[in-house]
Amino acid sequence: MTIHNSSTWRISENGKPCEWREPPTFTISGDSCNDTGHLAEVVNFLAAIQEGRTTSSKIAESYKSMALYEGIRTSAPSGRVVDVMYEI
Repeated sequence: MTIHNSSTWRISENGKPCEWREPPTFTISGDSCNDTGHLAEVVNFLAAIQEGRTTSSKIAESYKSMALYEGIRTSAPSGRVVDVMYEI
């Protein structure tokens, strides 16, 4: 995925690109940002700060996000497909 005021997703099957998607990510594209989840996350984060509470995101979900990040970081220099593994 690359981010440049939008996102481009490359979907691969059997190690070969089979589809590209450019979903509207930001409000400038006409997306309310609720469809992509960005606005809801930001609103929840700010409410948590104002209310002195934690966000509703679970640590297990954050762990998965970091594992995905590591996969992206590993794949980015060469563009090769990598498996993203989650320990149970």
